[in-house]
Formats: sequence, C-alpha cells, structure tokens
Amino acid sequence: MTMFSVIKKLGKVLAMFALLGYFGSSTAQTTNIVEFDGVSVSPTDLEFALKSLPISVATEIVTDPEQTKKIALDLLARKLMAKSARQVAEGSEAALTELNFRIMDAENDFLIDQFKKSLVAPDLESIALEQYEARKNEIAFVPEQRQVSHILIRCETGCTDKERAKIDVVKGRLAAGESFEALAKSYSEDPGSARRAGKLSTPVEKKNERIDYSFRNAVFDLEEVGQISPVVESGFGFHIIRLDAIQPSGFIAFERLKDQIIELIKSQWVAEKVAEYRASFLKGKSPQVDLSSLPILNDSDLLNN
Repeated sequence: MTMFSVIKKLGKVLAMFALLGYFGSSTAQTTNIVEFDGVSVSPTDLEFALKSLPISVATEIVTDPEQTKKIALDLLARKLMAKSARQVAEGSEAALTELNFRIMDAENDFLIDQFKKSLVAPDLESIALEQYEARKNEIAFVPEQRQVSHILIRCETGCTDKERAKIDVVKGRLAAGESFEALAKSYSEDPGSARRAGKLSTPVEKKNERIDYSFRNAVFDLEEVGQISPVVESGFGFHIIRLDAIQPSGFIAFERLKDQIIELIKSQWVAEKVAEYRASFLKGKSPQVDLSSLPILNDSDLLNN
C-alpha cells in the first residue's frame, strides 16, 4: 500500500467516525467518549491523538474498535495523571512553582510551534546561489581523487628482510610481465583488496589523514594511469601501488547542493523570526522590576534544590 493510499484511507475512516458522531466540531454538542472521576476524553481529544500517530498505526487503530478504546483509556489515564500532578504540587510551593514552570515551557513551545507554522518563507534560491558562490571553496570543492590497486606484504612488528624479500619477489614477477591482478590475488596480505584483484574500495585524497602518509605520497608521486610504484614502506608493511584512475579536483554543481543550502538558510531565517517574535512581547514596553522583596540568597541556597 502506498503512502498516498494510506493517507486517503485514514482520511476516509476519520470522516466515517465524524459521521457516526465520534468527532464533532467545536461548536456542536458532542458526547464525551469516556468520563471518570471528573475527567473526560472528548472526540476531539481522540482525533488529535490519532493524528499524532504514524499514519500506518493510526489507520490500524481506527479500523479496530478495541484498539480505539485502548487509545481513549490511555488518554484518560494521562489526564488523570495531570490532575493528580496538580493536586500533588499544591501541597508544596516549590513543587507548584516547578510544575508551573514546566507548563509555562510547554505553552511557550506550543506558541512558537504555531508561530513557525504561520511563517511563509520568501524565495531563497537567489540567496542560496549567492552563498554558494561566496563559499564555493568551502562547501563545494572536491579535491583530486585517485583510484589505486596495491599488493601488500604485511609487517606485524616492524619490517624485516623476510618481508622485504617477499615483496621483491612480487616486484620481480611484475617486471617480468606477470599480471598485477593475478599477483595481488595470490600474494597480497590485504584480504579485502586481494579479493578485488588489489583494487582499494576508497579513492585516495592527498590530504586524507586517515590514510597512511607514506602511502598517500607514493600514490600522488605516480604521474600516469597504469604506472606502478617502487616498493613503498608504510605503517602496515610493504606495498606496490598501481594508479588506476584520476578524478580531477572540481566543484559540486549548485543544483546538487541547492536544496541543502536553502534548508540551512531557511532554518537561520526561522530562528531570526522566532527571536524577533520573542522580543516583540516586551518591545516598546518598560515594565518595572522591583527586587526589594527578593530574599538574599547564598550559594548553598541555590545548590539545595
């Protein structure tokens, strides 16, 4: 089932519920789905809870009365807990203050979410292009990459004449015209690349410090595709390296980065608008702050919370 068909199905089911009287408008007289101890769950509560769930889950629930009842009872339990939280907090000024602060934070988050939904971003493509051009070297540059194959004779605790003799044998057979691929499969002690006839799966970049320095330098000393290096010693052992391909440095096209840049600019734009919105509540106003009733606190008072 496609996402479109799931959404369509959920819409139909919710519409059916509305026709049956499960969901009513804010102006219509509706009957609560469940009531207990002065707390109730309304059709609107249930509708909001269902719409908050993943589409596939909500669709499964609304077509099964027993699961729908479970959701309603879960909402009732949450409302009863909220009621109990208020009752518990009223027994302590500190607890009541903490609860009110949590409610205030939730209300602030809700208001900011509603404000964000009301924002209509301007066309940011021209700004994105300006940023792309201004920061091209930083965000779009791709350094030269070289694809190579190698044959490795591994040195476990430092290279000795034994390992050197083994790599010299391979070097001699290459000079005699034997296939690099065949020798890599037979002699290389790098299991991963040996299975690929010596080919490394990751291209080599000159400044990629995750790759051994000596190995990188040897790769970029090679001048032509097909050229084979002399024996190279690295932190892993002795290598013979063949240059297979060169991908020149260049820039990622704007079209490939456009959506990412626009998303970043939009997030910054929204953050600025939210900051302006927060500031607007006191803009042009000068409420007086009276600190005369504030008790003198010391460090221990602040730490004993």
